[in-house]
Amino acid sequence: MLTSKFSVKRFIALTLILIITVGILSWKINQTRTKQMYRELAVQMAKSYFQMILVQRNWNADHGGVYIPVTEQTKPNKYLDDPLRNLKFSESLTLTKINPAYMTRLLSEKAKEYMSVQFHITSLNPINPGNTPDDWEQISLKLFEDTRQSSTWEVKSYKKSTYLRYMEPLLMEKECLKCHAKQGYKLGDIRGGISVNIPYAPFQEAIRKDTTDAAIQHILFAAILFSVIYIFGRKTLAGEQELSKYSSRLKTLAETDALTGVFNRRQILQSLMDLIHRSRAGGQPLSFIIMDLDGFKEVNDTFGHIVGDKVLAQFANLICQNVRSIDIVGRYGGDEFVVILPETTAKDAKFTAERIRSAVANRGFKGADTDIHLTASLGVATATHFQMGDKKLRDELLNKADTSLYTAKRKGKNMVESINAEG
Repeated sequence: MLTSKFSVKRFIALTLILIITVGILSWKINQTRTKQMYRELAVQMAKSYFQMILVQRNWNADHGGVYIPVTEQTKPNKYLDDPLRNLKFSESLTLTKINPAYMTRLLSEKAKEYMSVQFHITSLNPINPGNTPDDWEQISLKLFEDTRQSSTWEVKSYKKSTYLRYMEPLLMEKECLKCHAKQGYKLGDIRGGISVNIPYAPFQEAIRKDTTDAAIQHILFAAILFSVIYIFGRKTLAGEQELSKYSSRLKTLAETDALTGVFNRRQILQSLMDLIHRSRAGGQPLSFIIMDLDGFKEVNDTFGHIVGDKVLAQFANLICQNVRSIDIVGRYGGDEFVVILPETTAKDAKFTAERIRSAVANRGFKGADTDIHLTASLGVATATHFQMGDKKLRDELLNKADTSLYTAKRKGKNMVESINAEG
């Protein structure tokens, strides 16, 4: 039962460890995928901004530039080499030409005011110094030129804020050659790129919320799963304990005599075989006593079998009181009882048998209304050399002890007779 209880507890403990391990791994995988999903979403958003700017630039280029009024906020582009850059209509109205690059710059400044989104048009060979690339943009531009990579991105912290930076190259198109041909560009060359910076804090907050929710879900699921397994384990343990009790009862019923509580004939024979094998291996003597009550038949005939059964139970108890804890007591059949004495010489076995005989002779067995005085005859057999096989020696011990018993009976009863089983 202890082994069963331990195994169930170990199963519950191992299951808990497994649930925690799998739960942590699952949550880690979920966390990684959540971060990846929101990064991809942020990259896609930045790409959408880039494409929106590109569409506006192409629209501007398709129309050869657009004119807007000159204001304090919108000055003429001094880097635009165009004789029609400024058109003056009156003292209060002058229009200036806005090319795609300048329009991108103006849109970026406006976006900062409303959206916290930043655009930056840049080039390794800028006409406008304001379009000079920073370190990351410069690395990206060189990467575009060397590998023809389509885009780059990174998550960068700057002044306690975190941004996702995204960049794609700008290819030289026919409309662009009007301004940039003098720089040596050809059609299809990478003339620069546009970087888009978007705040990453909302994505980080979404990641934190989703991973926290996932952690709570994993904990709840693990708790429910473990509770189910724990309840199942407890029920299994209770069932195994109950089964162990029934098994123990069955074992007791199979091994013991129901009337006296000592071993029955089958278990005595098995124990004798086991002890013969052990004594042979250890080189120790083994003794065997068989006994019965003298005149017991008259007890049954005079007082009845109920009283006879009580006498047998008292006889068994008396035997147990006069032997060692390592000795084995059993009922062989009827009023015959036996004692197996491991590591016991013939002399010591006879001494034990004499003690039992004396105890029986000096006490009365309680019957219905009166004490019943009986005596016992005992036969002793001892094995010392173990030259026979186990089964043969067992039978020899039984036969020699039985012979000794009947010798004691013939000599007048109430006595002990001893013999060497291998003699």
